[in-house]
Order: sequence, then structure tokens, then C-alpha cells
Amino acid sequence: MPDLISASPWPSAVVFGSLNLAGGSIVLWHYFSLDIVKWGLLALSLLVVFWWWDMYRETGGGSHTRGISFALRYGMALFISSEILFFSAFFWSYFHGYWHPEDEGGDWTGSEYGSVILDPYGLPFLNTLILLVSGIFVTMSHHGQISRCGFTRILIFITMMMGVYFMLMQGVEYESSGFSANSSGYGTLFFILTGFHGMHVSVGVVLLSFAFFRHGRGAMNESKHVFHEAAAWYWHFVDVVWLGLYFFIYWYGMDGSGPSV
Repeated sequence: MPDLISASPWPSAVVFGSLNLAGGSIVLWHYFSLDIVKWGLLALSLLVVFWWWDMYRETGGGSHTRGISFALRYGMALFISSEILFFSAFFWSYFHGYWHPEDEGGDWTGSEYGSVILDPYGLPFLNTLILLVSGIFVTMSHHGQISRCGFTRILIFITMMMGVYFMLMQGVEYESSGFSANSSGYGTLFFILTGFHGMHVSVGVVLLSFAFFRHGRGAMNESKHVFHEAAAWYWHFVDVVWLGLYFFIYWYGMDGSGPSV
């Protein structure tokens, strides 16, 4: 069988859906209108579901040969690389504002230190432990599938629940912070970085739920587990991004005084 599958319209459609969502976010930021964002989220969610459903049917029909599986892994690696560049841009903006506050009018945080930045050894530290432990569980689930361990689905489910709990704790943090994204440069970047990270955690939970469902249907085994592997890669990426957020946004920025650069 040749290492080819039929052309799919979903990648291009997802790109246009993402552009629509990005444009809607700009409109929301400047004009406080959620209309475009809501339609963009709905369209993007449906497109991703259709795309994943096609991939599910392809694996069931035996279309994912060794060459296709390699291409899927390579594509996932490229996708994660693009996500790294995405977060790097906002981290760079954070460091620029932190090290050069004069570019933000001399005080880029206003009076927010102490009210914006929570105790790094409190709720943020708990969230860090949750994600690190969840990363261990998702790794165990993947290796368990390869070794035909009977606890794979349980480990996937535990990882999913830890991700949901993390998002709930992030919501509690937002409620108790007492600041907004429009109050200062720091507030903007705080919400952008932690908010986009939270969105990626939710995507990771969805990916793991698909892996959980497919494992229960017998669609994955020790020799056919590309989707589970890709979901585990993505979850580890989410872990690493949060470590950067914890060390630089919460811990490093705790006292509000950056180094002289």
C-alpha cells in the first residue's frame, strides 16, 4: 500500500478558522465585542473535531502505514515547535517590559505588585505540582500501552482530571487576583500568557479524552498508538510552558525589581 492518504481540506480550514479567532481577539481587546470570538471558537472547534474524526476513520481503515505514522509524528513535532515560537514572543515582551520599564512609562505594573502576583509558594506552586505529576501519569500511560499494561485508561483518566483541576485552580487565581488585563503592561501579558496556557491545557485534555475513547474502543494497541503518543508530547509541552510561567512570571517577578540591563 502506498504511503498516501486522500487530500484533506481540514488543515487549510483550521488555518482560516485560527485567523478568524485571532482577528476576533483583536476586536474583543479594542471594542469589547465577543461576537467574532464566539463564532471563531465554534468554527475552529467543529473543524478540529471533523479533522480528528477523519484521522480516526483512517486508522480504522488501515490507512496509517509506517510512513504515514512517521509523517504524523513529524507534523506534531513541527506544530509544537510553532507553539514554542508563539509563547517565546510573549515571554520576550514580558522580559522587555520587566527589564526596561522606562519604555512603559517608568512603571509597567502600576500598583499591581502584591495584588497581581500571588504568593509563588501558594496556589501557583500547587498548580506546578499538579502539572508535573500529571506529566508522570501521561508518560506511564503511554509506556503502559506499549507494554500492554491494564492500567492505561485509568492513567489517562487521572491525567485528564488533573488537567481539569488545574484549570479550576487557575480560575480561582483569576478571581482572587483583583486586577484586569487592561490595567497595565504587566496585567496584559500576565493574562495573555496564563490564559493561552490554560487554553492549551484544555486542548490537551480534549486530546487525552480522544485517546481515552479510542483506547476503550480497541483502536489503539502496543503497535498502533501514534495519537496517544502525540497527546503525550503535547501534554509535556504544556508542562514545560508552565514551568517557564512559574519561574519567570510568579517566582522571578515576585519582588517587582528586575536586573539592571
